[in-house]
Amino acid sequence: MIMAQDDDDEDEDPLRRKPMNVGVGDEQHLDDPLRDFPDVPVGNDVDLAQLRGYVAVTAAALEAQLAKLIEIPSISSDFSHRADTVRTAHHLRGWIQQWCGGRVRLVEPGIQETEGGEHYPIPPVLLVGFGDDDHPDKPTLLVVGHYDVLPAHRTDHDGWTSEDPFTLHAMEFAPTKGDFPAKPETRLLGRGTASSKGPILAWIWAALIFHRAAVDLPVNLKMLIQGMEESESECLPELIRLEFQPAGFLYEVDFVTVLAGTWADHVKPSLIYGLRGLVTAEVEVRGGSRSLHSGSYGGVIHEPMHDLVQLLASLSDGLDDISIEGVGVNAVPPVSTAELQDVHPISLDVEQVKRDAGGLSFLTGDDKEAIMMNRTRFPALTIHGIDSSTSRDACIRRVIPNVATAKLSIRLAPPQQHQIVQEALREHLNQRFSALETPNTMTITAEGSDPWLTNPDNLLFESAVIAFGEISGTVPDFIRDGFTSVAASELSQQLEVPVLVLPVGPPSCNLHSEDENIPRKRLVENVHIAMTMIDELARGPQVRGFVSSKRRNRDRARLGPLNKVRSLWYGLS
Repeated sequence: MIMAQDDDDEDEDPLRRKPMNVGVGDEQHLDDPLRDFPDVPVGNDVDLAQLRGYVAVTAAALEAQLAKLIEIPSISSDFSHRADTVRTAHHLRGWIQQWCGGRVRLVEPGIQETEGGEHYPIPPVLLVGFGDDDHPDKPTLLVVGHYDVLPAHRTDHDGWTSEDPFTLHAMEFAPTKGDFPAKPETRLLGRGTASSKGPILAWIWAALIFHRAAVDLPVNLKMLIQGMEESESECLPELIRLEFQPAGFLYEVDFVTVLAGTWADHVKPSLIYGLRGLVTAEVEVRGGSRSLHSGSYGGVIHEPMHDLVQLLASLSDGLDDISIEGVGVNAVPPVSTAELQDVHPISLDVEQVKRDAGGLSFLTGDDKEAIMMNRTRFPALTIHGIDSSTSRDACIRRVIPNVATAKLSIRLAPPQQHQIVQEALREHLNQRFSALETPNTMTITAEGSDPWLTNPDNLLFESAVIAFGEISGTVPDFIRDGFTSVAASELSQQLEVPVLVLPVGPPSCNLHSEDENIPRKRLVENVHIAMTMIDELARGPQVRGFVSSKRRNRDRARLGPLNKVRSLWYGLS
């Protein structure tokens, strides 16, 4: 059950009744982030250029606030850090309410149960409104991000330069020949700097400066900040459905910007108009009640690991295609001439991509077109790992594990649907397992999200193009990317409004990897981009005759479960 908690309904917060040290006090006495900086110019006669000037003046305060967010290890996939993840939500709520003029509703998606029967609250979703976010004459922009992060551990071999991934560390990057950028820069290292505590903080900071300057936001600005993005965005589709009811938080949204991903190139910015979908699966093969010694039982029994390896081998042809019927490259339309033409102007340094991949060769061609098509346009199978009941000491003890487990995923390309691919995967594995004639048992668990693709010819993308032109002097590439965003897919399907996926910066940000970072310059530029997009979205309606959803006062069709798949695909022949 999804429960909402209003910002002033403290006594009814169920989390406060749970035996968790969630650090709710963090939201009570937060220091003014701008206390040590000159007063911002005040009044509606203050122009955007003056506000931008104050962004530069307060850059150190922005960085200090990012450091406070990074130091909370909000790892949603690790139940031992669930209290930290919840604490991050409360910290953000308190900070936004006290200093940014925002109103925050905390929505509690429900409870997670572990395999051991323990129960943990799913981290809250923050629904934030800034300024007068209900004005009927203004367009409504929803910005979507997340405060949870992936695990990060500092060891001698994991590649982290800083001593603690959860302490913001400024590192001077001195490029060598062939590196990007070509000039030295300062990078802010820490888990969550790029995905996506840094990006969400940049947009909050933009709202903060408007608020402190007593300048009315020219758009209705809302934010949806979730705490389970790195854990398949559990409960997000249901929350979107509920909040898209009349008078709901999402009902009058006109534009959506999802903060995710990186540029295709190290130098030229990108705007994303399409993403692959995803099916994640876990396959378990279970034998007897205990592990056995290979000296006594090797060659005598059907080994679960043998069965599992044969199942995994059957999923791929070993080259560049998936062997599951109806799932491989033949399951998507051929690449059209128009699509190839869309790739031609994209900036992509093929040699740098090779270096980023550790010098590995590519499956099918090493030209820009082949890389972009394989990254974004076709499905792909990945086996992430194999585990067993005796993983730690199986080789030393020479034992046969009685349980073998594999985790895998399939990236989906339009027009594939995750439910159909899940069923095809199950059918394939069941047929192959039956052919093994083994007494062992197999269990499959799977979930997924659909691809997303939209037409970028709209005011939202136009505002981003203008913003990058003004701030960095470049025209961004329009690209499709290979990762997955449940938020982009669900919001596009349910709200039927323009959706833009806005990357944080270049691939050197190392999203989800060791030494995750955001360049100091890029963090500040993200604030400028936010402020300029807000300003341009307010101008656009006057020029293009746009009428906000509130003024249209239309009856928005409720989408039934059989009507959610629509013609969203752009650029396909």
